[in-house]
Amino acid sequence: MVGIYRSFQGLETCVKLKYGLDLSEYPGLENLFSSMSRMCSLTESELEPELVKARLDPTQIHLCKKCKENKPITGIESDHKKLLFHPHVLYVDEGCLLQLNKQQRINNIRERLKEAEYTGFPLYVSLLETPSRVSFVSSPTEFDYAELSFNDGLGEELLRAVENIKENSAKEDFINTMRRRSILTGSKEMDCSKVFTGENGTKISIDLLAGVSMGKGVNLSHETGFKDTRDPVTILRPLRDVSGKELALYSQFHSLMFSPGPNLTTGKDGLFSIRKLTEEFLVGLQADFPATLSTVFRTGDKLQVDTEETVEPCILCEGPLDTNATEHCSLQATYWSQIVSSKGTTLGDEFLSCDNLETLSLETLRMEIDPSCSSRTDCCGEGDGSCKSNRVLRLRDVLPLLCYSCMRTITNSKNLETLPKKVLEAIQLRRNRLEMKNEISDFLL
Repeated sequence: MVGIYRSFQGLETCVKLKYGLDLSEYPGLENLFSSMSRMCSLTESELEPELVKARLDPTQIHLCKKCKENKPITGIESDHKKLLFHPHVLYVDEGCLLQLNKQQRINNIRERLKEAEYTGFPLYVSLLETPSRVSFVSSPTEFDYAELSFNDGLGEELLRAVENIKENSAKEDFINTMRRRSILTGSKEMDCSKVFTGENGTKISIDLLAGVSMGKGVNLSHETGFKDTRDPVTILRPLRDVSGKELALYSQFHSLMFSPGPNLTTGKDGLFSIRKLTEEFLVGLQADFPATLSTVFRTGDKLQVDTEETVEPCILCEGPLDTNATEHCSLQATYWSQIVSSKGTTLGDEFLSCDNLETLSLETLRMEIDPSCSSRTDCCGEGDGSCKSNRVLRLRDVLPLLCYSCMRTITNSKNLETLPKKVLEAIQLRRNRLEMKNEISDFLL
């Protein structure tokens, strides 16, 4: 800046000496040199750090440079914006899955509500086995926890449904599905149209790869995206762009009280389930390659769901069905593998011939190997088909109502009768509607 200023001074002197001009006779040229000199002098004296004598004092009170009336606040004080909605906090207790007694569950609920009390938002609590019974908590210490109406029978029913599933990965996925259904049921009881959940970028990256391994397919966008629209109540994930480490540091710096409770996978090793193995793999890879989780996370952002799909949703997760494909796919290959493994040498050459594969009916062959219908009747009524509400549940009747991922969960269940009552009722209702639709399809114009 000093060199530029001196150049302007030299230019002015050169004009005066070489051309013999009197700048006073040329007001425009004189003003030009005067402006240039002031500009360079200002830059030299006040913009360069070593030449600035008076430093700005951020503690000194000044008026806003824009309105010239009020005291400035952005960057100096916290600016709390007005919320355009009324938040409510819902805690869903899962103590029935941990086989805790009533007093242990009450103690856990009280501790969690004390942690959430500092937010100042209205608090609500419900139980995983009875999600429609939502209780308002005015104070965690004064609340009468007897209002929660613990039902040991329903809790044991849900626990029996989980224990009846053979694979740990399927158990974990089933619990996540029931937790989501409980939160949505509670939000409807609270008359809420939106639900905020706390999934961070680290968890979503793990869920994404684990979901691919478990065949979630088209439902991955709902489970890892910002918005889950499988239900009229929309689930939003505002923390999905923040990593788990950033949230942990933020909570520590701001002294936020939060202690997540134990679940099915707490303290288990990496071989316990597909998700635990995926978590161990990604977190270990992240230590040497810091961009691992962000790369997986951003890849998941590109997944989309066809919003114009009109088929009925999965009876369990309420996502779009992906098992009704007519073209060759991996699902049909899985069906064929099950058929060959079950029938073995009883499959004749006419079935195994490549020329006959196109004409085979996989559904017919699968019904023949369905072990759940070997010794069961179709109806408990008088034989005329009039009573179908109490019919024994068969696997072949349930599978068409499920997406591929939930199909894996149900097929891992040793006994379908152990499923939660609400799920059984929904399956029975959907099955009866499909059968009625097939019966009257020939009479519709």
